[in-house]
Amino acid sequence: MRSRSPPTETVREDLVLGYRSCPTPINHTVATGSMKVKIALLVFLGLVHISVTLLTVVPGYLSIDEALFHWMTNSFSRTGGLALPNGYQEYPSEELVHPYLRLHAGELFSPIPYLFPILATPFYRVFGFFGLFFLNALGFMAVVGLVFLIARELFRDRDLALNACLILALATFAWEYSQAAWPHATSLVFVTASYFLCVLAYGSRTRGRAALFALAAGFVAACGAGVRIDTLLVIPGLILPFLFARPWRPADAALVVLGAVPGLAMLAITNFIKFGSYNPLSYGQDASRPLLNTPLAPPVEIIVAALGVILLVWILTRSSVEELARKHALALITAVVAVAVVTVVLVPGMSDFVEGFLTNAYTALVDIRSLDPSIVWAPGVRTAGGGVVYIGAHKKALLQSLPFLPLLLVPIARLARGGKDFSALAMLLVVPLTVMAYSSYSFLQGEGGGGLCLNSRYLLPCLPFVAILCAYALKELKMCWGAKGSRLVPAAAMLLTVVAYLLLIEKLFPTPDLLEFPLLRLPLLVGFCLLVLLAAVLAAENRNIRWLRGTASAAVVVALTWACLVAFLYDYPHHRHVRRVHYDFGVKLLEVVPAHSIFFAGYGFFTASVNLIEKGDVYLAFPERDRFRDFPELLKFSLNEGRRSFAILPETLWEQLQAGPLKGLEIKPLVVYGTSVMAEISLPREGRGEARFGSPVNPAHQMSLKSVSLRTAPIFLSSWPNSPTRRFRISSCSLR
Repeated sequence: MRSRSPPTETVREDLVLGYRSCPTPINHTVATGSMKVKIALLVFLGLVHISVTLLTVVPGYLSIDEALFHWMTNSFSRTGGLALPNGYQEYPSEELVHPYLRLHAGELFSPIPYLFPILATPFYRVFGFFGLFFLNALGFMAVVGLVFLIARELFRDRDLALNACLILALATFAWEYSQAAWPHATSLVFVTASYFLCVLAYGSRTRGRAALFALAAGFVAACGAGVRIDTLLVIPGLILPFLFARPWRPADAALVVLGAVPGLAMLAITNFIKFGSYNPLSYGQDASRPLLNTPLAPPVEIIVAALGVILLVWILTRSSVEELARKHALALITAVVAVAVVTVVLVPGMSDFVEGFLTNAYTALVDIRSLDPSIVWAPGVRTAGGGVVYIGAHKKALLQSLPFLPLLLVPIARLARGGKDFSALAMLLVVPLTVMAYSSYSFLQGEGGGGLCLNSRYLLPCLPFVAILCAYALKELKMCWGAKGSRLVPAAAMLLTVVAYLLLIEKLFPTPDLLEFPLLRLPLLVGFCLLVLLAAVLAAENRNIRWLRGTASAAVVVALTWACLVAFLYDYPHHRHVRRVHYDFGVKLLEVVPAHSIFFAGYGFFTASVNLIEKGDVYLAFPERDRFRDFPELLKFSLNEGRRSFAILPETLWEQLQAGPLKGLEIKPLVVYGTSVMAEISLPREGRGEARFGSPVNPAHQMSLKSVSLRTAPIFLSSWPNSPTRRFRISSCSLR
């Protein structure tokens, strides 16, 4: 990678040491009116962001991940340890092991890394579960600030940096994750902070400062793996700039790796405590596997091939080889393509891997409808046109969420041309390419980019870098177009886009099948038109074609506005609705279920029931894990220990249980939830002080569920979107 060239004549690069001899001045001598407006807008958005977080966030679960983070934070706050107490040591039953927990050495642990619950504990003690949301809200503000610092440091342009912040905050789906309990926003702090330290190291004036920043960059990135393991995908973006610098700086690259050792060691130690494995990449189900043989790790052959490609590119970009490579570029390209084709054809399994990778990449990055129709992840459903629908709304590929992505064509074109921004652009592209490549590889294993989520949450680490690159594209387009154009065209384009969104999404297309056009097809059409227009602009950048400039600027505004509207008015409200459903149900549980109880959660309630951990002494059981095999004995043990027992199950299943293991016990229905009923199971009323499980019961005291009408029972919520009730008969042998 070429050392960054300064924009002024007074700055030079030390080509011997590879460190900047004197700082490049930042272009902010006079703040223009436009810059002042952007600064004021960002300050205003920051205040709105905090206000929205404090006043409108619904602290409920969107997915099981958030429930587990709640459980982990609650447990760490109470005990200071990693284990999740749930009664397993008192009665070792599979039904006490949540489907997403890991059992090791007689204790229950979450597969999720350790650090976020520790960071969230102070906030949790003040705000309760809402504290996790508040931590992410603060984290998002830090990410926006770090994006500003990264962009300003790389391009020495404050206006570009402000645009990058606005794009990230308003035109991507990143903000939504600041209103969530899972730690995507917090992990982005580690991604952007480590990258900013890398940029400081790359541009440092002395060896000592560069070494210190490089060491810190690796340390922060590896610590981020304790929040989310995919934070490690930033590591190539921290190492490659030093390896491709001219002259190359292997010592700084090694320091990044060295700095990552403590963070990875801590992750390995906590994994050993939780799973009995020192593998820092383990999620527990693969504890006995070696480091690179985990389910989401690419095959070793692919890793070796990727390293081979990087090595080849490194050799070809060395000064002693570059000129020769340019002279024989055609022959070199032919040879590389031939070797690649032979490798794909001859290496066993390579052709299938490449085909699957390219298919997944298209599905994850371009069009979610290309997903194999036979693939359905519960509780999602597929539409006739191939759409993936969760919670009654469409999931989208990256381009379908961000139709302005063709703006990346501009920095790529500038990169190919070379020039003063070559190093900065090359550095910025590494992380997005790494994340996109890995997400494409793991797309199916990761349930299509994150499961119950309407956008690609696994691609979130791309967004800060995409925002900076798109801001750079806007700056270059503005310079290419020269004099300021009329603001009427962009304003009209924005207004028409808002009107079109409201008509298409809110009025004309009410069903998921019909919404495929505005949500999945229209963004692709907008993106394609923008790509064509930008290609034409770049091809004719030396000519001032007014109609082309106006059309392209309008297309940019349409794409940015559409992305903003979908993120804020479509994705977020649907996710918030799910949180509201889980939150309301959790509140009802806390009102009904007292401390020193056990709660048997049926299918569809695994997630919402976790809210009962706030009671402090409530055990959660999941009888459908073993098809009710342990249910009778676990219930017997709990009742004999004086624990009040509750369960929420389908009504038909209650009837079966009453004829079997619950015969002789009182069942008091409390809440009707769709087709499921929550009830308390207790010993007979008469002589309850001495009664034991299995004692005779007066038939008059055994309440029949048939006497409780679903229309007259205390209804909490009448419906739950996309939560099918599993109906199956329990064999008599499994109930005895």
